[in-house]
Amino acid sequence: MPTYFTFLDGALRYDCATCGQACCRGKGMALDPRELVPLLVREPRLAPVLTAAPSGLAGWADVTDGCWFLEDDGWCAVERRHGRDAKPTTCRLFPFNRVFRVGPTRVVDFNSVICPLDDAGGTGITWRELEEDLARVPDGPLTASQAPAPASGDARWENLERAILEATRTHLDKPPVELAAWQHAATIAWLDTGDGDRFPPSFAGLDDARERMSRLEKAWAEFYGLATEEDPAAPVRLGRALALLTPSLRFNTLFRRGGPPWAAAVLRLPRLLLATAFLARAATALRPRPGLRALTELHQNTVFVRELLSRWEEPAVLASSPAIDAPEPFGSALRLAAQALSPFRAPPRPLGVTLSEAWAPLPPPLRAATLTIFSRMSGELRFES
Repeated sequence: MPTYFTFLDGALRYDCATCGQACCRGKGMALDPRELVPLLVREPRLAPVLTAAPSGLAGWADVTDGCWFLEDDGWCAVERRHGRDAKPTTCRLFPFNRVFRVGPTRVVDFNSVICPLDDAGGTGITWRELEEDLARVPDGPLTASQAPAPASGDARWENLERAILEATRTHLDKPPVELAAWQHAATIAWLDTGDGDRFPPSFAGLDDARERMSRLEKAWAEFYGLATEEDPAAPVRLGRALALLTPSLRFNTLFRRGGPPWAAAVLRLPRLLLATAFLARAATALRPRPGLRALTELHQNTVFVRELLSRWEEPAVLASSPAIDAPEPFGSALRLAAQALSPFRAPPRPLGVTLSEAWAPLPPPLRAATLTIFSRMSGELRFES
């Protein structure tokens, strides 16, 4: 079975002794029912706290002060008494326990929200170690969860994702705009090959993509009022972290349930990821060196704002007049935006131009905050791509 890992071989590491065992403190537990009998034989004390889920999986009652088997020194009692192979699958594989199937391909992803994974510089957990672990656990719902596959015509997604995964290796020491440009040009080239069976050995358009991504990043910076003078090493540090996360963020965006069609999502994805990098750059005023965990959470919690930023250069109108209920000065700013985006004002202009002009009197921090509030109206926007 082909396996696609959403991270470079040996790129990530974790240290259970220093993280406080967040994964063992009320974060949820799932058991394949086939694991229950051998576990109950070893640990009959577990029986009173077992729970059942509608999915058919089992678990045990969560307690935020620690799993029932978490000992005072941070060790797992099951592992200490019976060995690592006796641990439940979800615990044994963690944080690489997000295992899916997309068609015939097994996808192994990592949990960078609960686990504070770190950059291992190539000396971390290897694909081989994980393959060996997966070979020793039952093949069931915890290791074969079906992710929604792309439409039949896009079933060769894996070629593009593997190429981008490999490209992250050469972008670890470059600013995020470089990787975003590479992804954009590579995606266009891959879609233009026609059959998509083979990733093109070379492709044009990289300079154009770099110019487009740089222009977009500059427009965002002007809107947010970010200073152009900054530590020259900061974008590179941020670029490394985002490069490590990029394959995982891509997979979770492209294959989330209820998401847009694959063909549409994959074209906008480089801009969405660049928006994550940009917001992280803005956040370095609060935390100069955000880790992989912070960047993942930022990405997940700014979905609507990133969507607007990704479409900054596209002409847009509000299809209807939304009800505006916000304190001042946000209320007035939102009403100005609604007027400027009226479908009766022709022709439609790029979203970023319209909002920048409408909110020009606001200081940059209020512009940025107003954009976040405005993002709640994004479902009313209609774009002319």
